[in-house]
Amino acid sequence: MFFGLTNSPATFQWMMNDIFKDLISEGKVTIYLDDILIFTKDLDEHRRIVRRVLQKLRENKLFLKAEKCEFEVLETEYLGVIISEGQVHMDLVKLAGIAEWPTPTKKKELQSFLGFTNFYRKFIKNYSKVVRALTQLTGNAEWTWGAVQNQAFQQLKKQMAEDIILAIPNRTGCFRVEADASNGAIGAVLSQEQDGKWRPVAFMSKALTATERNYEIYDKELLAIMLALSEWRHYLMGALEDVEIWTDHQNLQYFRKLQKLNRRQARWVTELAEYHFILKHKPGTANVKADLLSR
Repeated sequence: MFFGLTNSPATFQWMMNDIFKDLISEGKVTIYLDDILIFTKDLDEHRRIVRRVLQKLRENKLFLKAEKCEFEVLETEYLGVIISEGQVHMDLVKLAGIAEWPTPTKKKELQSFLGFTNFYRKFIKNYSKVVRALTQLTGNAEWTWGAVQNQAFQQLKKQMAEDIILAIPNRTGCFRVEADASNGAIGAVLSQEQDGKWRPVAFMSKALTATERNYEIYDKELLAIMLALSEWRHYLMGALEDVEIWTDHQNLQYFRKLQKLNRRQARWVTELAEYHFILKHKPGTANVKADLLSR
């Protein structure tokens, strides 16, 4: 296949998905272009799957470089993150230079920094709020780097340097979504119950648009829930147990009983009907994780 053609990546991905479709459907292999990840529960099964993968590669005249392969490891780097048994965290090798990242002096340098941090945003609490002062400089605004921007830059570097560990979700544990909204942003945390403990799977946050900032608080809180469900749809739609949705706005517990809905609310109620969930109220003082993300 020729490199550089517009459709080359998509065509190659389609081919790989077709070749390994049975292993992918069995949940033993995941593939992104030429990166093949094999994961199993025990060594014997692992060796059987590796043998099947190699056989399929040979049958389709696809070749590997041995020096780029890892076999029978308990931890590996895959697509920029480190994956081990039941958990995933940021690649510390890639983060090694974050503490020494120089202060940006122009928009292009800032865009490069934000592009790097955005890749790891699901590990970073309060990401949208922290970067707000920085993203405002990437558009048409005049470049003015002051104390506020420098504080945001240093805070983001500090959070990037922390080794945040997220759980890899499984098919059996109950999921919990904690969502919250403030005047300027929404935040949410996805957790799953594993081994009797609630473990964080991912964080998300989003700055509200000018239109969204004018929503009533009821709609802002519901928007936070809808965006969280959309973000983690691939986990929650197939959940075996009802998803727990926690919010600090008590009136949301009665949203399905409202007699009059505007178009936006009616659309959200229709979308919510696709999920099996239990809506629970948690006072704002207790809903700390999501609340921090939205402030």
